[in-house]
Amino acid sequence: MDINDVVRLFSAKSPINIDIKNTSHGDEDFRETLIADFGGEKMVIKLSANGFTDEKHLMLWERIAGEYRNLGYYCPHFIRSLDGTFPTVIYKERNCIAWGEEYSKYRSADELIKEKYSDTKLVKDGWYSFLEDAMIMDASL
Repeated sequence: MDINDVVRLFSAKSPINIDIKNTSHGDEDFRETLIADFGGEKMVIKLSANGFTDEKHLMLWERIAGEYRNLGYYCPHFIRSLDGTFPTVIYKERNCIAWGEEYSKYRSADELIKEKYSDTKLVKDGWYSFLEDAMIMDASL
């Protein structure tokens, strides 16, 4: 199954672009994220083949995310495939479970750093310059 086939499991729309982010931790812990851009909206689709991501865990994480939202905290919605499941697919020669997540409503820390702090002395090599001071202060209490 290729990335377009995977996206079609979650949306009837065709994406104009799909970014792929691999966050695997070796051969036994495969993780890949597809960020499908539909032109005005985006969807995150995750694929995993490892010992701890299965349907039971996804259902639990989906419920936990709902509880966080009920408490007033932002947590992306889980998205099931069009047939209402968390499907298992053959992807890159692996049996992967797939699920979708709402694309974040908020900008990431990386985006904020690039937008607001890249021209200041607050960020050095991608890190806030006061991070070390904050950790030292925390450790001294």
